[in-house]
Amino acid sequence: MLGLLIAGISGNFQQVHARILWSGETIYIRSNGDIDWRPSGASPPPISTPDRVHYDITGDITTTGYGIVVERDNIIINGNGHTIKGPENVVGIYLEGRNNVTVMRTTIREYHSGIGLIRSSEISILGNHLIENNYGIFMEVSSNNVISNIRIGVITTAESIIESSHEEAIYIHSSSGNTIKGSIIESNYRGILLSGSDGNIIKYNTLRNNGERGIIVGGSGNTIQGNTITANGAGIDVRSPGNTFLGNTIESNRDYGIRLSSSNSNTIAGNTIRGNGYGIYLTGSNGNNIHENNITNNGNGVYLSSSSGNRFWLNNFTNNNVQASATMEQNYWNASYPTGGNYWSDCRGTDVKKGPNQDQSGSDGIVDTPYSINPNNIDYLPRGLYFRTPITVPPMTPLLRIKVSISSLGAPATAPPGSSISVPMTIHYETLAPTHVLARITSGATEVWSYDFGSKDGTGDLSYTATFNAPSSPGSYTYRLEVGYGPSLSSFTVNDSRDFSIQVPIVAKVIIMNFAAPPTASAGSSVPVPVTVHYEIIGSTSVLVSICRWTNSYWDCVWGNPDSSVSRSGTGDLSYTATFNAPSSPGSYTYEIRACYQSAGRWDIMDRKTFQLQVSPPTSQATQTPTSTTQVPPQTSSTTQTQPPTSTQTQSSTPQPQTSSTTQTQPPTPTTQTQSPAPSPSPSQLPLSLDLTGLLLIAVVVMALIIAILLLRIRAKPPA
Repeated sequence: MLGLLIAGISGNFQQVHARILWSGETIYIRSNGDIDWRPSGASPPPISTPDRVHYDITGDITTTGYGIVVERDNIIINGNGHTIKGPENVVGIYLEGRNNVTVMRTTIREYHSGIGLIRSSEISILGNHLIENNYGIFMEVSSNNVISNIRIGVITTAESIIESSHEEAIYIHSSSGNTIKGSIIESNYRGILLSGSDGNIIKYNTLRNNGERGIIVGGSGNTIQGNTITANGAGIDVRSPGNTFLGNTIESNRDYGIRLSSSNSNTIAGNTIRGNGYGIYLTGSNGNNIHENNITNNGNGVYLSSSSGNRFWLNNFTNNNVQASATMEQNYWNASYPTGGNYWSDCRGTDVKKGPNQDQSGSDGIVDTPYSINPNNIDYLPRGLYFRTPITVPPMTPLLRIKVSISSLGAPATAPPGSSISVPMTIHYETLAPTHVLARITSGATEVWSYDFGSKDGTGDLSYTATFNAPSSPGSYTYRLEVGYGPSLSSFTVNDSRDFSIQVPIVAKVIIMNFAAPPTASAGSSVPVPVTVHYEIIGSTSVLVSICRWTNSYWDCVWGNPDSSVSRSGTGDLSYTATFNAPSSPGSYTYEIRACYQSAGRWDIMDRKTFQLQVSPPTSQATQTPTSTTQVPPQTSSTTQTQPPTSTQTQSSTPQPQTSSTTQTQPPTPTTQTQSPAPSPSPSQLPLSLDLTGLLLIAVVVMALIIAILLLRIRAKPPA
């Protein structure tokens, strides 16, 4: 959980709690996330989890065995300032073979080791108090862990002074890649001990009043940077090669500031070493580079014993009782010209010469006379002026004081243009010290919403609904919710973020203002229908006006506006004269005028109007006169043929649909009479639409006439 909850030094760790006290043997966080305890018959301990990830301690705990044994990875244990106390032969919080666990805000006291890590990695130990343990933190064969914002040793509170740890505050054995930073380690027997451990970083810590040593380095490739190491028995004790000591303040330590014992090829640069017994002490150490340090007011600035090949340059030796002393092994006290050697506050030479051999006329800031420590240790180019070291150690970057995460986010999928968008959210925070929880929503580089939840401390959840306006232009928009911490919204450190998209659709209104459809048309003729539509569009889209005919099973579109591909926006009217051919079969047909706009690749119908069209036979067929008065009208094979309108019917401009046979050949009867009274039609003039009863009557009459004629002929025939 590296980087999750790295914390700065908390100046006010204590909180007021309801002091729930639980006593038992041991608490277990099992691998499946369950909380177990011994003895099993004891009351449940004050530790809970809502999700098997976050474990909150809600009361003080006293154990007779291990405090908490962690068997699960990827979790956060938050002590919320409560205390775990136990015997001195076991461990307070024990992690073996674990990965990605955070232990925070817990006071652990009187165990053999406050926190024990064995073969564990990616462990964060943040904002804890470790008091009166033999070892504050014990780490073995563990890598890539972070120890930050802890305080180990004597703690002064409003209640009491608490005794120091008995051994090392932090003991790291055979472990690499660990970081210890931003912690206060005081009044222990020893501060930090690296044993056989390479590639670790110890930075920006305060180590003070530790009885023996502040830091002991046993291992290579370690970096000790930006620490304040004061009033210890000794400052830094180095026992291995290849380490770097950069920008530390090492002050008022009883024995020495930095000691190298049998340690080669280390770098000591940019440190302030002041008021110690020895500033820098080398014994049996060769080939180290020591430069740009301020070595001031020590009993002995630099002391070398049985050490050779070490290089000193651009250091300031100021007012030490003994500036430097060395046994007879040869060391080098200056770099090449014009960099030169070191500044010695007691060097009284002149500067009237220049050049590598100081034999040319002119001043160059280098004293013309070498500064001699002994015959094998001479600064041949002593600097005449105090050298202001160009080495600067950046201040400790603001360490994360809080972990803020997005628990839930509910953004709408769509929003009308310009409408108010509501985005409910839940934010979870875990803080080691009071700091502001912040949130903001951005769209690209534009911030559309932000909020400061105020100063928060501890652990909690925040629910809020952000509101902002949707864009006025349709389209798909991506937003990002960012949450984090900082002193204010203008100084925002992001911990977590989540993207979401909102579709702003096209908003269109298309209505049919008027149309004029003819009530009748001849079969196959061209039918004109003037139509006008009105549109109001936010965004840009196309408008389709179409006319479709119902075919008893689907709508068959017979016309569409030719400019339907034109993109339109704003407000306007469109007028067309739609033309289409009437069906070839007489009858009554239903048509629909549709007004549509294009949305997401489809046509959405906004308005529709229907009309009926009565289709009659072609004009030439309708006016044809029969040649025989005795012609029997043809009969149709359809039994579903309906009667056309009679002479007494009044046709409407929107008649109801009528069923018509495709075999119908006669036109409908005219709607008005031109003669009165009308002559009786001859049989050949009878309309085909007469019903069967009439035809039968005619047939009976005809047969009766034929029989009568035959009888008359028989009677009139003379006898043979």
